[in-house]
Amino acid sequence: VYVCMWVTPLFDSLFERLYLSLSSSLIYDFDDAIHVEEDPSGHNSIRGLLKGKKKINILINRASHVITSSPFNLEYCLLHNQNSSATYIPCSLDTTRFFPATTRNRAKLTVGWTGTFSSKAYLDSIIDFLAPSCIELNLKLVIIGNFDYSVDGVDLEVIQWKESSEIEDLQKIDIGLYPVIPSSWALGKGGLKVLQYMSIGIPSISTNFGTAQKIIEDGVDGFLVNSPEEWKEKISLLSRDVSLRDRLGQHGRNKVIENYSVTSIQKQYLKVLDG
Repeated sequence: VYVCMWVTPLFDSLFERLYLSLSSSLIYDFDDAIHVEEDPSGHNSIRGLLKGKKKINILINRASHVITSSPFNLEYCLLHNQNSSATYIPCSLDTTRFFPATTRNRAKLTVGWTGTFSSKAYLDSIIDFLAPSCIELNLKLVIIGNFDYSVDGVDLEVIQWKESSEIEDLQKIDIGLYPVIPSSWALGKGGLKVLQYMSIGIPSISTNFGTAQKIIEDGVDGFLVNSPEEWKEKISLLSRDVSLRDRLGQHGRNKVIENYSVTSIQKQYLKVLDG
C-alpha cells in the first residue's frame, strides 16, 4: 500500500493504524515538515485542531519504508522508523509540461512569486524591500496564488492560480522569488517553487536556507541570499543584465531535466516500490 501524506486528512489515527495492520507492506510518502509543530505562520492552526496530532508520526514509525521530499527530514525518518528505512526523493516536474516561453517581449520586466495563502507570510517577509526595488527599477510584480494582494505604488498583477493556465501564468515571470522564514517547518519544504522557476528557464532568487541550498548552485543557476540588502542587490543585478538572466535560466532548465524531471526521478521511486 502506498500512502501519500495520510490515509485521511482529518481526525485521529484510526484509519492509519488500520491500513498499517492490514498491509503486508506500506510505503509512506510525505511533503513538508508535517511531523513537527504547525507552520509558524499560523495558517494551519485550524487544520491542526481537526487533524490527529500523532497520525503522521505513527506512519513514519511503522511504515515499511518512508519517502520524504526534503533532505532535512531524512535523518528524522531514519531515526524514528522502526526499520530505519527511509529515502529522500526530491520533488519532480513534468518538463514536457513545464517549459520556457518562446518569447519574452514585454513592456516591463517582471519579478514574480507563486504560492498559496498558507505561504503568504513568506511573501510578506520581503515586501518591505521588494516594493521599493520594483518602483526604483520600474519592475512589474506578478503574484500567482489563491488570495488577493495589494502593494502601494507598485505595478502589480495578481493572478488566481488555475491548473489550466498555470504554465502560461508562470511564463509571465522573468525573475522568480522564493523567500522563506527560517524554521523547522521551512526545513521540510521540498523547494518545488524553485524547481518551477528553473523548469521554465528563468533565474530565481531564494532565501539561503533549507532545500533551496541543495537545489541551487549560487551564481550558476540561481542566487541564494541572506539579507534584505542581498535581495535588493540580486534583483537589481538580474533586472539590468539580460545575458545573466538567460544564462542562469538555461542552466536551471538543464538541471531540472537532468535531476528533477519525472523521467529522471522515476527510477528512484521504482526502486523503493519494487523493494
